[in-house]
Amino acid sequence: MTCLLLAGFLLWQGTGESWTFTEVTESAGIRFEHRYSGNTEPEYISGGVAVADVDRDGDEDLFFVSGSQGANALYRNNGDGTFTDIAEAAGVALPERFDCGPVFADFTADGWPDLFLGGIQGSKPLLLANNGDGTFRDVTTSTGITAQGDTFGGVFGDIDRDGDLDLFLAFWTTQHEGYLWRNNGDGTFTSIDEAAGIAEALVGVNAFAPGFADLNGDHWPDLVVVADFKTSTYFLNQGDGRFVEGDRSPITDANGMGSALGDYDNDGDLDWFVTSISPVEGNPNTGSTGNRLYRNRGDGTFEDATDEAGVREGHWGWGATFGDLDNDGDLDLCHVNGFFGNFAQGYDVDPSKLFVNVGGRFEERSASLGLVDTAQGRGVACLDYDLDGDLDLIVANNQGSPKLFRNDGHGEAHYLKVRLQDRSGNRDALGARVTIQVGDTLQVREIGNGNQFVSHNPAEAHFGLGAATRIDLLTVTWPDGARETHADIEVDRKLVLTREQAPNQGCGTATTRVLPHVTRPGNGFHSELLISNHGSLDAVVDVVAYGTGGEALAMAAIDVDVAAFTRVALASLFGDAKVSHLTLTAPREVVSAIQYRHDLAANTPAQVRERRSTAHAFEVVAGNGVLTFDGLALVNFGDGAAAVTASLLDDRGVALEEAILDAALAPRAKVSAVFSDFFQSDLSGRRVRITSDQPAHALFLRGTHPGIEPGLLFEVASTGQTE
Repeated sequence: MTCLLLAGFLLWQGTGESWTFTEVTESAGIRFEHRYSGNTEPEYISGGVAVADVDRDGDEDLFFVSGSQGANALYRNNGDGTFTDIAEAAGVALPERFDCGPVFADFTADGWPDLFLGGIQGSKPLLLANNGDGTFRDVTTSTGITAQGDTFGGVFGDIDRDGDLDLFLAFWTTQHEGYLWRNNGDGTFTSIDEAAGIAEALVGVNAFAPGFADLNGDHWPDLVVVADFKTSTYFLNQGDGRFVEGDRSPITDANGMGSALGDYDNDGDLDWFVTSISPVEGNPNTGSTGNRLYRNRGDGTFEDATDEAGVREGHWGWGATFGDLDNDGDLDLCHVNGFFGNFAQGYDVDPSKLFVNVGGRFEERSASLGLVDTAQGRGVACLDYDLDGDLDLIVANNQGSPKLFRNDGHGEAHYLKVRLQDRSGNRDALGARVTIQVGDTLQVREIGNGNQFVSHNPAEAHFGLGAATRIDLLTVTWPDGARETHADIEVDRKLVLTREQAPNQGCGTATTRVLPHVTRPGNGFHSELLISNHGSLDAVVDVVAYGTGGEALAMAAIDVDVAAFTRVALASLFGDAKVSHLTLTAPREVVSAIQYRHDLAANTPAQVRERRSTAHAFEVVAGNGVLTFDGLALVNFGDGAAAVTASLLDDRGVALEEAILDAALAPRAKVSAVFSDFFQSDLSGRRVRITSDQPAHALFLRGTHPGIEPGLLFEVASTGQTE
């Protein structure tokens, strides 16, 4: 998560209602009904829709669950604005089941979207593998996944970052086991509730809408669980197989139903919206509090921003989704509503809600924008089914027909869609972050298939751009922490980024490296980039140059043949730009270094080699009397502002002096310091420890000859660092 995002900055703002939604269900060929004959609460709650490009033809297909009467429907997108039901031929009609909460995810890691189905009224969860030929096969038994009780869906994510997809199940019952399932990498799963530390916290929880997302910026998927009866909660991933329950004191939804995760205020972290039940006059039975919007403080804790944002009143809410519906650069919010039964009087004709984001506060405009649906809404998802660049909405109704709302008239606003393809077992890169920069403004999206309540969006990132016609910089942080950057991106298209060579799974090694110091032209030093390709394939090395404040200055791509070595003068890449530091993105087998030589120096040129992991603490022995300079160049390689401190240690490791080098070093920014400027004690033979509360790359600087401006550098290992 980058903290460079600026809250409330609008790239484009429409005037009046220049864009609207048009209900096109019938004309699109969707003729389907969700039906059942019973009279139980789980049946009243059930339903759902899932969205994915099932046949990989470039457009999104739709799957609806049917209830206990009739068959499920799999609507193939024909590419002309219409759909055709192929469920029976595909083997997913399943009229004998009572399915609920469908989810598409490639859990077999073969490049084709597979299908998970929850179930109620005796129907157990089902896992159906996509054969790639238009049909599916049942693999449930071989996976080892079992469940007791009504299962209202699930969510997939790589919780241990080992390259395959794990699964969390949502049970609406107080008697259950088997919430969290680890993928063993061989087609089987193992229940790990106890080992993960979530079992005790979920006792008695009626769970509805789980989601995996990085809440605290440490690149590990955390877990949110929306639940009925004041039991919504969230868990922070510790990176060692364990989860720790977060601070629940701000989590006050009385009847949590649906969930949406997104950066609504453009500050770089994911906020959490939960639908609930708003009070209705004359109905004292609901224990209602209204919706909740929990704003992320950036560290995995939340504060209640519901009333400030204006989203409390929402009837009886169910599925919810964030999406930039007007393509103006910030996330809007939609949720569907309704309930029936004796205790739910007053909620039987609830309209859907469309909250338009206006500078971080929302205005409800469903009626004026044509989003009119007073049926029993349960699921909702955003998708661009007609490939015109704006987000349409699909609503799954209980005991009724779905509604497809086409988004019309987004005017001159531009957009970019990003789809990621990974060659690991996590083929859709669930958990990856995509960040774009346009001028001083950044937007962030996280790839996922979080359960919004019996529904989910496609696994891609959609950015509204307003009037912007180019994207300055696009950054992808892959699920294992590797990063790549792309500059000067064309808009109004889908950009597909494929990572052919992923790093070794399970070690968390990033393929993006930092070289934190580049000497500037004109000071007597010549800097060269040295690259060796030790892999078995040709490689492309993406190089991004940054200024001291973390601003991206320029980008270059260098081709390196297999088993080859190349030497590139940095001045030939970036001219006289005042480059502070570089990031290099390349396959693991590529090794890089910077070499420095001074015109007056007869010694061997100094080289600075890249390190394959980041660190938080570094130590160096300072004060060598032969040298004329001792100092530091450190780059914040985390996603939040870093506090960087220095300590001068005695022989026992006790701090003699301490200093703050930067209290809030911005992401990708560099701090440089000379030890003698902030320590008064004699430095001779002393150890200096540098610590950062964000991942950092550091070099220690020493001059070599009197009269030559300091500039030769070398790197030291950090304390406690593991490769």
